[in-house]
Amino acid sequence: MKTRKSAEPTITRDLTPERTAYPHCGWPMWADYVNRRTIHALAGVTRLNLTVRRCRTADCAGYKKPVRGRGFIHVATP
Repeated sequence: MKTRKSAEPTITRDLTPERTAYPHCGWPMWADYVNRRTIHALAGVTRLNLTVRRCRTADCAGYKKPVRGRGFIHVATP
């Protein structure tokens, strides 16, 4: 049996975009996928779930462009 290389996350935070409708067309955006990040700090191991949404309206200027939450910018990645 293999052992884990890292510890299990003790804290889990879900970061989602504040907007559910795209600003250009006003139609709702679909949750397309989730980016997961694990941060190892002195306080413990934290798992971040970053939901990415996209507009599915073909006439929209933001068609299929990913929209991430503001918390995504502040995530420290190596």
